[in-house]
Amino acid sequence: MAKPVYIFIAHPGPSPWKIVLLLEELEVDYKLLPLDTKQKPIHDLNPNWKTSILVDGRTDVLLCETGAITQYIVAQHNPERNLTFDDEDLENKYLLTQWLNLQMSAQRPNFGQSEVKTVLGLLDDHLSRAGQWLVGNKMTYADLAFLPWDRVTGEEVDLLKEYPRVHAWHGRMVSRPAFRKVCEMREKWIEEQKVKKQKVEEQKVEEQKVGQEDLLGGEDYKEVVGEIEGERERGEI
Repeated sequence: MAKPVYIFIAHPGPSPWKIVLLLEELEVDYKLLPLDTKQKPIHDLNPNWKTSILVDGRTDVLLCETGAITQYIVAQHNPERNLTFDDEDLENKYLLTQWLNLQMSAQRPNFGQSEVKTVLGLLDDHLSRAGQWLVGNKMTYADLAFLPWDRVTGEEVDLLKEYPRVHAWHGRMVSRPAFRKVCEMREKWIEEQKVKKQKVEEQKVEEQKVGQEDLLGGEDYKEVVGEIEGERERGEI
């Protein structure tokens, strides 16, 4: 039985979920695992501690950074060349890389609304010439790469409606079953991680309480206190 692709996720931000969305669209067997960036061996395997990690159970390939992972999945788990183009279609193949690189550089944590509008305007202008999709006449991994961030930065503040072509493009993708499934998975994953984090914090508090009780009630402590009290009674201190 073939081993799955393992995806380690460090945080609930949009970037890791474009990988999950890609795997769902391609119907690749995969498993999601929480990534503790402070623990070994992940600490040693991932040069950038905060990013996602792929471990391919079939090939033993290990990668971090969502762009590299995206291109690996498309190359190794997409024999029918869905969501991409054949090698012979050289221009479109590298245009996909261009748009993926643009997405990774333009959509990032902590970028302001003016930057969001710049990206949406750029996309809207391009789609006015390209048609329904960024490259060629079909949805590709380049289109999907923008989707998680557009949903967070554009949809939630109702910005997408200001860009009609982007709004329509976005709508074509969010209506797909794979995207709806990934949204549900992300919400569930976030809640599970909150519960786990809360349990860890509660355990730390209990351990601190036990440590304090041991300190205050330990024999060494009682002995020292007894000696001090005796010295006080004798007027030595």
